[in-house]
Formats: sequence, structure tokens, C-alpha cells
Amino acid sequence: MMEMIGSVLRIEKKKAYIFTTDAQIVAIQARKGQYVGEQISFKEAEIIPPKKYSTDLILKSVVAIAAAIALVLIGIYAGLHIVPGNSSGLDTKCALVMSVDINPGIQLMVNQDAIIIEAIAMNDDGAAVLEGLELKNETVKQGVRDILDHAEELGYINSETNLIMVTGVVSDETMDNIDDYTEQMRNMFATLEQEYGSNLFTVLSTDSKIIDQAAADNLSVGKEMFYYYSTQVGAGMTVEDISSSSITDIVAKLNAGTASGSIDSDIKTALAGSQTEVLTADSQATATPEPTLEPMVTNTPSPTPDPATATPTSEPTQEPASATPTSVPATSTPTPTPAVTNSISPKLTVGVSGEELTFSWTGFSDSSVVYNGKTYSGFNYYKVVASKTNPSPVYPDDGYLTYFSSKSETSWSMNPATDSYGSPYLEAGETYYFSITYVFDNGKFSSNTVQKTVPESTSSTVGTITPTLQASSGNTYLDFSWTPINGNSIVYGGKTYKGFNFYKVVASATDSTPVYPENGYLYYTSNAWSDGWSFNPFDENYNKSPELKEGKTYYFAISYVFDNGTFTSNTITLTVPEDLSDDSEDSYEDDSEDSYEDDSEDSYEDDSEDSYEIEDDEYDSGSSYEYYETDTAKSIDPVLEVKISDGKITFEWETIDGNSCSYQGTTYKNFYYYKVVVDEFDSTPIYPDNGYLYYSSDTETDSWTSSLSREGLTSGHSYYMTITYVFENGKFTSNVLHVTIP
Repeated sequence: MMEMIGSVLRIEKKKAYIFTTDAQIVAIQARKGQYVGEQISFKEAEIIPPKKYSTDLILKSVVAIAAAIALVLIGIYAGLHIVPGNSSGLDTKCALVMSVDINPGIQLMVNQDAIIIEAIAMNDDGAAVLEGLELKNETVKQGVRDILDHAEELGYINSETNLIMVTGVVSDETMDNIDDYTEQMRNMFATLEQEYGSNLFTVLSTDSKIIDQAAADNLSVGKEMFYYYSTQVGAGMTVEDISSSSITDIVAKLNAGTASGSIDSDIKTALAGSQTEVLTADSQATATPEPTLEPMVTNTPSPTPDPATATPTSEPTQEPASATPTSVPATSTPTPTPAVTNSISPKLTVGVSGEELTFSWTGFSDSSVVYNGKTYSGFNYYKVVASKTNPSPVYPDDGYLTYFSSKSETSWSMNPATDSYGSPYLEAGETYYFSITYVFDNGKFSSNTVQKTVPESTSSTVGTITPTLQASSGNTYLDFSWTPINGNSIVYGGKTYKGFNFYKVVASATDSTPVYPENGYLYYTSNAWSDGWSFNPFDENYNKSPELKEGKTYYFAISYVFDNGTFTSNTITLTVPEDLSDDSEDSYEDDSEDSYEDDSEDSYEDDSEDSYEIEDDEYDSGSSYEYYETDTAKSIDPVLEVKISDGKITFEWETIDGNSCSYQGTTYKNFYYYKVVVDEFDSTPIYPDNGYLYYSSDTETDSWTSSLSREGLTSGHSYYMTITYVFENGKFTSNVLHVTIP
């Protein structure tokens, strides 16, 4: 029986349309987990024979697809960094090249929507980490998390010794919203640094030449930056040295580390190319005398009228020489700089109020600020930094407890025993050094350092827990709820667990006591107040470790992961339901609208929108093989309303009419989903940059209700909330509401 190979063009209900290597378009029954753009093999007997279809259309489709493939290949070799991907409307043009380097090296191609379109192993260790991971079509933030979690499971990351470098280089410098995109990436990098602590550092650059040079040297973009730095400081590390060394070893060999083992912050800035003058001490020394060039400005206005000095052309060098003695002091003084109005004296005050630490610091409101004679612009964050051993703690060397991206937020209070925060974990009765790092686009500076002892907590402050998991299943979903710790530490089995990291939902088909990391995980959250998760296993919106099979029974548990250990809940057995969605109307044996034998709207014989026959005037030769809706897209006013009552929050939004809509002059086609997006700090949250709490692929879904505790929405905190409407050819958002939780 003949074996055929092709790429999936479209999946419509239970049919997959395949473009074969011999330039045919055929339909077969769609398989589980199949996606658009996937290359597959299949038997000729699997082809569902159409009764009739238009040869004209096939010819047009083949021409369009062939042209698209040619453009992709041309783009790659022309240095446009376009990556072949699926044709589902996902943007396959690479906007960012990102590398994750430990010693396993992995390079990711990321599109303008922050979705991974390709993952490449840079060495054998990288290949081992990638094995079993499905990163394509994943958000880049989640993809990096998956890489790091898997690397840790395989023993490549040891919190005591291993440095992790995450590097991003913007490859498409022509994109319209490059500033917004770079800001999104910067925020994402900050989130990763917060999640993984001072062992992880990030570098972001907009110099796309790094990508080409890295390719020439067969290095990741991150290691290419280190190689260039090595050549600048004369360290003598070869490409081979850089390629074969771990990031920890490279930092050590280049003396680029701090006493705590993390990377020096100035060197990190230098790697991105924005402060190349800090690469060597010599370059700093020669950079200090600023006004040497100023006196040479076709200076003194009276040399030409003086015939005596102007005539001797035989000694042209004497003229500037005679002009310099008097003009240098005269011209270098015109900087009687007016008093600087936006200078800052950064001061931190730390106090103790009961069991809480209170912080307040100097803020500012201008677009830029002057500190120690330098103007800092492009404010990013205030970082609250702490260290037990470093008397001058600074971000990123010492991690951070929390951060604020609004200039107006200049105070914070927290209970070290019960609140959720970053690193380090603050031990009751221990003394720490605290400071604020002010982070800008062009550098950073720190406040004074304050030494303070963490207040003792009462016996009732750190609670005990009986970690209980409950689970249930419905027609198309699995639902889990567990006991939350609602803080940063908890007592279990007589031991105090400190420094909460994650809840991990764990499953196994064979192990009756599954635990993370031995059994992988399906889902995790670092929100200590979260108490549940539900998902549709047939949407595959989970980490497939293991992949759940319909009709099969599994053991489920929750692992509670802390800095100083892990414990696990009770185990529950649950059977994954069978996928019964739309079986009646989509059955191939049925004579309904989706049957090939039927002459209804979805039949090959029919001339409607889903038929192979499409009128010439409806076909757009500039795009790949597409289906077009004949209905006029109706405009939408995407309005979100939020209601809170009895510990529950309800989101209500405008729905689209049909599968497409018009918004602000753009027609959005082929609806994917509504995404409910919430962020505490970002005033313009959007999916996928800020994740999501809930999604629905049903166009008629117009609301969603959940408990505040389940979603980790804390009383007294304010959050920005919006809906992202996601389509095949783009996305837009509703209004943004700033909601304070009562």
C-alpha cells in the first residue's frame, strides 16, 4: 500500500486537508494532536475520495503554496530570519532570537506575538533537554519555563552552582511596534528573573548583527555576546572554549562574577552592547576628559582678519597651536550648568510594624532623573533588594523581593512569614541588608543600605496544613482543587517549609504515589493563593508529562515545592473522559452536514464556502490556501464589565457575531478564543504577554465566574483586567479595567 507524505493545510471539523509532496491536495480523517503545518505520512487508502472538485482551484492553490515556500527559503538565505512554520495564520516571521544557555544550549525563534515558531538544540545537552518537549506554538515565557524545569529534572541545574543565561536579540528591526515589542520582552525577562532568582540573568539587545555573527561562529546569541566580550578584554577565549563551556565556567574565566557567584551587573549591560565603554578600565579612563574637542571648533573668530598670522601657509599647524593656550579655558567654561531640577537623592527607610517590615523610598515623577551627574531615562522598575551577607545589595546580583513598575509607587509592607515574595527568604530573627535599585533603560543606581532584623512571628502566623486534593471529571474537562498555603511558608509533618515556589499537578498511569519531579507535571502555578485548576485534555492546553489518553485511568496528586523541600498531597484516581464533542454531527458514517456522501454545505459536491470550488473573484492569489466567509463581518465594540460579590468575580464581555468581526477598520477572521487577562502591574495587559486566567473557543461565551481565592486575586490589591480577542489573522483587546479587590 502506497505511503504518502504531505503538510497539513487546514483542519476543518474532523477532516485534515493535506498538500502532498507530489503537489496534490487531499483530505483524510484528522488525527488526535494534529496541527496545521505539521508534516505527516499516511496511506493512500486513508484519502477520502471527493466526488468532484475544481482542478482550477488546486492549480491556484499549488501555485500560491509553492510561491510561499519559495519566499520562506529566500527569506532565510537573505538574512530575513523567516522560519518555516504552520499556515494556520500563526505569524512565522521571526521577530526575536532567544537563547537559553546553561551548558545545555537551546535557541528559540519567536514571532511578533511572543509565540515560539522553532526550537533548535545548540549541543548534545540541549538536544537532551528538548527531547519530549513540545515548544512550537507555545508562548515564549512558558517555553523557557518548560526548558528550565526539564533541565533541572535532568540534573543540569543545581541552585548552588549553575548560572543560567537567557538572551534575546530582536531580529526584525523594521517592525512597526519595535519599541513596544522590546518593552514586552523586557517585562517578560524581569518576570523570569523574579521567578528563578539571581542564578538566572537576562540580556536583551536590538542589534541584529549579533544573530548573523553567532550563526557564523556556530554559537548561540548569548554565547556570541560572551565571545565578543572576551575579545574586547583580551581574555583569549576561543570560539571552541566558549562553545564547550558552561555559563558558570565562562563567567568565572572572564572574572565577570560577583562574590555571590552571580554575574556582574555592569558586564551584563556591556554584553548587550549598550555600554561598550565599560568593557575595559582603559576605555573608561580615556572617556573622562569630555571637552577636549570643544576648543577645536573653528575657534577664535579673529584669526582670518589678521594678515600676519594668516599668510604663512608653510606652517599650517602653528595656527591652532597659537590659538589653544587662551581659547581652551575660555571655551571649556561655557557650561555654567543651571541648577538641575530633576536630580534625586535616593533614600530608603525600613521599619518594623508588628510582624511586618515596612519600606518607603524616594520617588520621582519626571521622565528622566539625574543622579551623580548622569541622566537616567526610560524608567523600568524600583527593585526592593535584600541580602544576608552583602552590605551593598543590588539588583540583579542579589535578586529581589518585589518590584514596582510605576514611578508613583514608593512604599511596600509585607509579612515575611506569610506573604509571597521573591528571594531571599527572610528568616525571623535574622538581620538583612536592604536597598532599592532604580532600573532604567540606560543604567541603574541604588539607594542607601538599611540593616534591619526580621521580626519574630507568633506560633499562629505560620500555619499547618493537611494537603488535600479533590478532583472530578465531566464530559470534556478535568477539575482539580487543593488546599492552598496562602503565604510563603507552612508547617507540614512537623517541618516548616519556607520559600514557596510552586504547586505542581502531577499524574502517572502506573505510580500510585506520583510526585514532582520524578513523575513530571501537567500544570504548575507560583501563586500561593491559587487553589484549583480545570482544563480540557482534548484542547491539549497543558504540559504533556504525561500525555493523558482518553478512557485511561491515572493517579493524580499535588506537589508543594519550597526552597527547602517538597511534600505531596493525597493521591486520587480519575479516568480521563472520552472525547464526545460533536460526534453526532461530525461523524463520517452520519449523513449529516459533515458527511462526504451528503450533498449538504460541507460536501465536496457543494459550491458553498467550505467546498473545494471557490469562485475566481473570491480567491486571493497573494495568500496561501484559505477558505473565505461570504458573510459580511459585523463590527464590535469590545467592552468588558467586572462584578465582584460573595468572594466571586464575574467577567462579562461583548461577543462576536459569527466567526469573524470588524474592529477599528480591520476584519478579523477565523475566531480562536476569548482570553481573560489579568495583571497587577501592567496597565495594558494582553495575551500572550501577560498569560491568561481563562479562555473559551466558543464565540457565544459571554461571561466567566470564578472564586477570588482560586485565581489568586488578593484583597486590597488592584489589578488591570481585559479580554483579548484572538483570531487567525490577529488579535485585539477590550477596554482595560483597574479593579481593587475588596
